[in-house]
Amino acid sequence: MKRRLVPCLALAMVVGFSAVPAPGGEPKGPVPRKEAIKKELEKLEGRWKVVSREVKRTNTPAEDVKDLQLTIKGDRWTMTHSRGVDKAIMKIDPAQEPKTIDFTFTSLGAMGNTYKLPAGRKIVSRGIYKLVYSEGDGETLTVCRVDQPRVARPKEFKTTDSAGVLFVFKRESK
Repeated sequence: MKRRLVPCLALAMVVGFSAVPAPGGEPKGPVPRKEAIKKELEKLEGRWKVVSREVKRTNTPAEDVKDLQLTIKGDRWTMTHSRGVDKAIMKIDPAQEPKTIDFTFTSLGAMGNTYKLPAGRKIVSRGIYKLVYSEGDGETLTVCRVDQPRVARPKEFKTTDSAGVLFVFKRESK
């Protein structure tokens, strides 16, 4: 009986101590990560105006981006422009460096009159983002992404000759 009791007590102590958070620390795991993502999405929420756009190292003329408007609500990304509306579901990871953002597009206005994707068809874009506040200038959101499936996620906020879209947004309202 004594032989069985000692291993059981040792196991109970290991299990018990592993469930207790480190002093002064927050428990690690999915709950804090989900909470961090939720807080970050709240920071991104609002209406944004496009300041600049670069596609494959080519700057888009200011005249072509003046009417582009972005609205973020929860994990929903809605870009309105003269040809229609682009809608996507965002997935972010603010714990990465740089922070990562993935888009799963549900409709594309760039294809003319808001093209609704057929059921089961996904267009996924992988990217990075940063949110910066400057005194007197407000908040700036920068997003660099690639749409090509076999191209790696950007590591820097710049495009290449063959891939990438770089947006810079200014917050209009929360």
